[in-house]
Amino acid sequence: MTKRIFAAVIAIAMVCTMFAFASSAETTTVTLDSSVTAYNWDQILNAINFNDYDHNEDGWKDVAEATNLRSMLLYGLVDCGWETTSPNYNDILYTFDVNKLIDAGMSWVGDAPAAGTRFCDYMQNTFGAVAYALRGGKQKAVDLWNSYVPAQPIALLGDNAYTVTVNTLYTTESYDAALNALGAYMTYAQDNQVCNVGTAGRWTAQKARYAALETALQGLVEGTPDTPVLPPETPTDPTLVDMTGLTSPDYVTQLLITFYNNVDVESYRAKEVVQTWAAALKAGVEAGLAYDAILVGDVDVCTLWESTIRYEVLLNMGARTAADAVMNDASLWPLGAVITDQAQTTYKAAQYKEVYDLWVQIRDEYKASTTVKTSEVIAACDTLKAKIQALEIASLPFTTEQKQAAMAIFDKNSSAYGPAINMSALEIYQQRLNRVVLDVNKATDTYINFKALIDTAAAWATLDWENGTSASYPTLEEIRALLAFDAEGWITGGSLEDDWYPFRLAFGLDNAGYDAVIAAAVAEWEASGLYTDASIAAVKESVAKYEVSTMTGACGSSNTDEQTQGDVAIYKAMLEEKPLPTTTLTIRGANVTLQESISLFFAIGDVSEYTDVYMEFSVNGVVTKVTESLVKGGMTCYMYPGISAKQGGDIVTATLCGTYEGVEYRSSAFVYSVADYCYSRLAKSTDNNFKKVCVDLLNYCSAAQVYFNYNTDNLANARLTEEQKALGSSSYQTLTDNSFKSEYTDYGIKAFNLLYEDVIKVMIAVDAPATEGLVAKVSFDGITYTLNEYYEQVIAGQVYYIFDFTKIAPTQFRNTFAVTFEVNGVVVGGTGTYSVESYLSRMIPKTTNEAYKALLEATAMYGDSCAAYFG
Repeated sequence: MTKRIFAAVIAIAMVCTMFAFASSAETTTVTLDSSVTAYNWDQILNAINFNDYDHNEDGWKDVAEATNLRSMLLYGLVDCGWETTSPNYNDILYTFDVNKLIDAGMSWVGDAPAAGTRFCDYMQNTFGAVAYALRGGKQKAVDLWNSYVPAQPIALLGDNAYTVTVNTLYTTESYDAALNALGAYMTYAQDNQVCNVGTAGRWTAQKARYAALETALQGLVEGTPDTPVLPPETPTDPTLVDMTGLTSPDYVTQLLITFYNNVDVESYRAKEVVQTWAAALKAGVEAGLAYDAILVGDVDVCTLWESTIRYEVLLNMGARTAADAVMNDASLWPLGAVITDQAQTTYKAAQYKEVYDLWVQIRDEYKASTTVKTSEVIAACDTLKAKIQALEIASLPFTTEQKQAAMAIFDKNSSAYGPAINMSALEIYQQRLNRVVLDVNKATDTYINFKALIDTAAAWATLDWENGTSASYPTLEEIRALLAFDAEGWITGGSLEDDWYPFRLAFGLDNAGYDAVIAAAVAEWEASGLYTDASIAAVKESVAKYEVSTMTGACGSSNTDEQTQGDVAIYKAMLEEKPLPTTTLTIRGANVTLQESISLFFAIGDVSEYTDVYMEFSVNGVVTKVTESLVKGGMTCYMYPGISAKQGGDIVTATLCGTYEGVEYRSSAFVYSVADYCYSRLAKSTDNNFKKVCVDLLNYCSAAQVYFNYNTDNLANARLTEEQKALGSSSYQTLTDNSFKSEYTDYGIKAFNLLYEDVIKVMIAVDAPATEGLVAKVSFDGITYTLNEYYEQVIAGQVYYIFDFTKIAPTQFRNTFAVTFEVNGVVVGGTGTYSVESYLSRMIPKTTNEAYKALLEATAMYGDSCAAYFG
């Protein structure tokens, strides 16, 4: 137990070098981390990504051995028959034919290793040499050292240790600089740093460490190594235990001696408990004992150091305890509350940073040091105390909570995962955004909106969060709405995180996004019906096996939208198109019919090759599908019916649709309106009577637009020239009220009225006890219409039954119709007659609404011109 605890102390004390020493007479053995003894898939992939292979950073993708190792991993271990009797990749033998690997779609550079070569040996030696890591990389450093210092060589002891010759030729400063550079290089060349770490850029860093080692070796200065001497401030009281020059071959015991010699303040060294411990330690060392055999009572000197002495002399963990005691003394703080949060905004940032950094230095660096003296700890703690008492209150435009929330976004050290991956949350999202490289995707709202969120976070990162000098700062709510973290620094939500998932699905990023884009493309191809079933099935099978992505590497955590779309293009090239029809769908022309309502007819070309033929009409955003055709003038037509007067200027977009070999085809859109028809006829016709009908129709439609306040910026008659206007009617024939209502008792006509809808509709109000069995017989121009559908309406406080008569063409505005009633076949009640002319003759003289009067008069002129032309 004692050894384990003390080992922890030593490990912390030597955190910068990360190795331990075992001395001999002429050499020192440096032990490296040996935690990796076998390799699995992920560990080898980490080695391949030593410098982010897929992004080709600093040319790593061009390094032959990196390419070869990647090819081995992706294909050799799976498909090329590597011999192994063990799941441990250390035991896998390289026996396959390189040509087989190349045929599988991977790259190989240079000659293949000899048959029977172990995979891990290729990785450790050949790959390691170019990676400045693993066995080959460590041997490269050994060879470099020995080329500069042949008289004081180093040598590898297996994979996890190396020996260093004791220095006798160079100054201590220059030789220690070389040893430190070597130690830094060897630490990061070790298997654990290559195989258990996934961050990119390590190759570049190792090359830099190798260069630093060579620089240090070139800077070696010949001379006599320094002889360590005790500092002059070491206590010299002869009554106190003196361990000057005392040494022990046992490492732990020697370290305890070193710590005692670092107690350079006499009052601390003179403490009874310290002297009792020191006397026992010195006597034991002189007796040739190791620390675990030197006892004070029944406790060995190492355990007593760890539990008591180091706290008494302010060294090791005692330095940390001393620093914490000062930092946590609320009485020292100007506002009476201890603050240990780097993002605090209570005190001026620069002053607080000095306090915080000094506290960390004492509790971490001083605590881990084997050279720091008690006097230095005391002085540092006194300085820390003074700095705390001198803190000045800050007046900042943001709170501590705001600063913490913001820094968690853009400061890599303020989130839970930032230090491990050496990136801030903002940098992660920026990296994700940069994986969209296609301009067509950058133009989408999805990209623009996500980029705007990232730009917002980037703008916050540029604000002065120390002195508060920026013009404005986001609120805490705004920051957390963008990206929120829990108390431990893990992302919990926010629009940046929420929008990332649909973002990657939209552009094919990561595995999920890649799968979504490929699946959507295949679904679109299948739904289009343009491709043969066999080729669609072949593409689906290939997608299921990830054949293309395995070849291209486009599916993964670092892919781009361009890579995914590249795979889409490859799959699309595998499709075979179905045969095309020999005739195209065509709309040949349009015409207008002027009956009870105005209708447009669209004549079509040959559709004999097609099935499920229909016409699609779009008017003001409303789409209507018409499946029934009719023959008019010897041509097959589709009719768009029910155009009211106010809609005479509305654009009707007609598209002919039909199916061939399971694929729907569409004609070019044919755009037309009633107004277009009139202007076309005015330009082509030589009959002035027909031209009058066209002008009167345009005036009639425009009057309806004005009265109903419908699309008045585009009046139907707006394009008429003065010459064309003169062709229209300037008056109408005398109007006569020919309406009549007979007397009645039970069933009869209460009133007539006129409505302008898709047709000119006459409303007849019926006064009746009920409508059961009631039919209205309307006789008009030799035809009798039987009507039995009613709706209720209140007139002058009384409910009446209403039916509509809609069979009146413009040529029949002056024609009278007669109404009679029957109940269950028996004639009942009164009779009546009415006409559009009757309504006009009564309403024009008495209406005070000029727009309505204009509509009524336009109706009369339009009806007269139609009757005169059509008869």
